[in-house]
Amino acid sequence: MSLMKFMPPYYRESPVVVDLQGAFGSQTEALAAAKEDLFKQFTLDTATWGLANWEKAYGLEVEVTKDHEYRRSRVRSKMRSTSTTTLAMIKNVAESFSNGSVELIEEPGSHHFEIKFVGNIGIPPNMEDLQGAVEELKPAHLAVDYTVIYRTHLVLRQFTHAQLSAFTHRQIREEDI
Repeated sequence: MSLMKFMPPYYRESPVVVDLQGAFGSQTEALAAAKEDLFKQFTLDTATWGLANWEKAYGLEVEVTKDHEYRRSRVRSKMRSTSTTTLAMIKNVAESFSNGSVELIEEPGSHHFEIKFVGNIGIPPNMEDLQGAVEELKPAHLAVDYTVIYRTHLVLRQFTHAQLSAFTHRQIREEDI
């Protein structure tokens, strides 16, 4: 905000005062932008350069080479896993990594459970980290299997070979076509 409008007319016409107020104005704007950016770091969903603090606070390795959403999902997962482990917690953590719905299928007699990705097709982008998080969470005596959904020939029958030739095999199996 320029203070020039509050000054007497003879100051408003002074080149020195005009330049000085211009410098103050740009510094004030820069300070306001820095404050706004700093406040964004206090919320996980808007943090960027402050993600390292979030990772450190939850005992995670700081991975500055990874993209922001990947790092946020790791922190979110750790935030959700700070109490007694339940199937609901494991499901919640798996969903935070996969960015989609999962089904948890418990097989109590066999000391085993399955995480089935039903919200997205293909392998989640953070699969390795998800597996690490689940290993940390689950009781040691339980085994876990992961089931990933792909497009099958039955689903793809509706398309001609010419229509599918524009896509790679991975895109056909895992992505929207």
